[in-house]
Amino acid sequence: MIGSFKHQYSRRYERSRAWARPRNFAKGDEPVGAGSGGGEPPVDGSQTIYFQGLWGVGAGTIKLAAEDHTESGISFNSSDPVASLSGIAHDGSKGRANVFGSQGVRIASQVGSVPPPDNKSISGVEIYVQDDKEIIFQQGLYGTQMMVMAHSGTTLTGSTEIMIQCNQQITLQVAGGVSSITLTATGIVMKGPLIQIN
Repeated sequence: MIGSFKHQYSRRYERSRAWARPRNFAKGDEPVGAGSGGGEPPVDGSQTIYFQGLWGVGAGTIKLAAEDHTESGISFNSSDPVASLSGIAHDGSKGRANVFGSQGVRIASQVGSVPPPDNKSISGVEIYVQDDKEIIFQQGLYGTQMMVMAHSGTTLTGSTEIMIQCNQQITLQVAGGVSSITLTATGIVMKGPLIQIN
């Protein structure tokens, strides 16, 4: 029976299939291609991305912002938007955050557009706040050395010593110069309606 077995085959014909034609999809309903991983997931809740290495972004203008709404007015329902720029080592021993502008850098804490943060006239480093806000420079966690510029006045605090140094002249004055103390290389001049030395 084995010897009488004959290999038999028959050619099978199939109708040629037309190539798939692209069709127009509605915006937001584009098909997901193979190997794409299912496309970008919808943003829902907090998003955190960790990347080992250098992450570079280049563009004509880059805006990084924490806002409670989009430009179209859609609300994120955030009562306290916070934007953070930091460089932190895993053990807290190292870390650098660099802000660089070839023409200038502006730091502003304000409401409204005066002065606008993107003013093209910036030359150097500028810090602006509203009248009811403060500018604080502090060394140490407990404020042993600090300078506070507030609406009520400016306070300079030093732990052991404060030195103001100039090559030619130092002038301290109040009330537009009604009372003043001028220090020069030739001497000290004190002016005022009343001068008391105790």
